[in-house]
Amino acid sequence: MYQITELTSEAKQQVKVTVGNNKTCKLNFTYCPNQQCWFFDILYDDGNFYSYGHKLTNCPNMIRQFQNTLPFGLGCSVEDGLEPWFQNDFITERVKVYVLTKEDVQTIGTDLYAKIW
Repeated sequence: MYQITELTSEAKQQVKVTVGNNKTCKLNFTYCPNQQCWFFDILYDDGNFYSYGHKLTNCPNMIRQFQNTLPFGLGCSVEDGLEPWFQNDFITERVKVYVLTKEDVQTIGTDLYAKIW
């Protein structure tokens, strides 16, 4: 697991991350002021996988529904335990976004979600 440190307070931004299989994933983050929240899009494997309009939430793996398709996950933690809703959340480090390895995804699934179900 590693933190995405390139995020700023720009309302629209793109970050490229390398995931476990050395493929590039593009993450587009958009701040929506009228809803006071961040959204993100995923473009992976040169566009062979894409998913748009995910809300950034305080969640250990926001893209868990793709765990059998993608070799990584995306986690978000919020310092005060609430939700990301300020445009400057990344630069104040109130919100941190993490790329999870396949092993991290499996551990979170086993240790957290398995206990809920």
